[in-house]
Amino acid sequence: MKAKLIQNISILALIISLFSCKSTKFVPEGNYLLDKVTVESDVPAYQNAELKPYMKQQPNFKMFGLGKVMLGIYNLSGKKDNGWNRFIRRLGDEPILFDSLQVNKTVWEFQKLFVNMGYVNVEVMSDVSYRNKKANVHYTIHGNEPYRIRNYETAIDDSVLNLEMDPKRGSLVRNDLLFDRNILDDERNRLTAILKNSGYFAFSKDRLVYEADTALNAHSVDLNLQLRELPDSVIDLSNRPFFHDKFRIYLDFDPLRMSNPDEYPKTDSIVQNDYTIYYQGKKPSLRPGVLINHCFISPGEPYSQLREDLTYSAFSNLQALSNIHLQFSEKIRNDSTLLEGYLLAIPAKKQAVSYTVEGTNTAGDLGVATTAIIRIVICSGVPKRFIFACGRLTKR
Repeated sequence: MKAKLIQNISILALIISLFSCKSTKFVPEGNYLLDKVTVESDVPAYQNAELKPYMKQQPNFKMFGLGKVMLGIYNLSGKKDNGWNRFIRRLGDEPILFDSLQVNKTVWEFQKLFVNMGYVNVEVMSDVSYRNKKANVHYTIHGNEPYRIRNYETAIDDSVLNLEMDPKRGSLVRNDLLFDRNILDDERNRLTAILKNSGYFAFSKDRLVYEADTALNAHSVDLNLQLRELPDSVIDLSNRPFFHDKFRIYLDFDPLRMSNPDEYPKTDSIVQNDYTIYYQGKKPSLRPGVLINHCFISPGEPYSQLREDLTYSAFSNLQALSNIHLQFSEKIRNDSTLLEGYLLAIPAKKQAVSYTVEGTNTAGDLGVATTAIIRIVICSGVPKRFIFACGRLTKR
């Protein structure tokens, strides 16, 4: 009971010390502590909380119900430069000094944000007040009347791509929506993904452009989605579906010693299910079946961005590998557009030891427990983990 009372008194004394320290104790002369930042917006969907990520400078963190505790801890230190004071400062947060340049940057970020959402005539103002070496910043945002899409049309002059995309079906862009450039970009991403997952490896989102006409209607936009013209010197393969041809897997690829597959020192290879697996040493470091089961790219099938992403995801779960890299080389054979694929498998360290430290509290006594985890990778690709704690070695 006595120990509990002493603990409560100590906590109370610490809290009193935190708030008795002057918050501007370490604010240099001629500078101001950034004390408070607020935003007033007449756009309902964007108020203070939504706009906070766009502020270039924010005050010290304020703990709910307790104020700026971390700043208070920092201010508990003395002004002398010694070990104890440096230790206390590391525990807390140094004061954030007001910077007028960051205010101007924040105004610019707000303007860019609202213009991109269709509020082309937005007004953003800032007001700074100073008192007792503290600065308060207040932003006022008037969205004014936004621009909306009056008429949306598509004019894809390539019949193959137009048929594949079917741009009006499931479109994110519709009449009467805000002229939101983020939605317009999402629509370009959506259409590009449709093509990329249908074999059109060479297609780029940059080929899709919008023509906007605001001349006839105030606060209204007529939009037309088009294909960007390519220079005559460029061979256009964007409307040709690509199919996977040969696919090669290179085990134990070392990017520090090799810049491309041609520099790989092949010892031997295995051909299985149309995949060629190159390895070094007497046998592959991963079983061929494990590699093929984790690969969603199949020779003879059309290219798919989704299957490429699934392959990356599946191989990332193999702890025997630290990373993989996929490369594709475009080929034209008998008027067919083909892709030769290369999977470069970068091995993980074959043995690693990691330590964890945990705090313990048993019957009021504080202590520290340590755990060592030894990770050994074997050829199957499934690592064995041994955990050593409190003098015992156990296997998982």
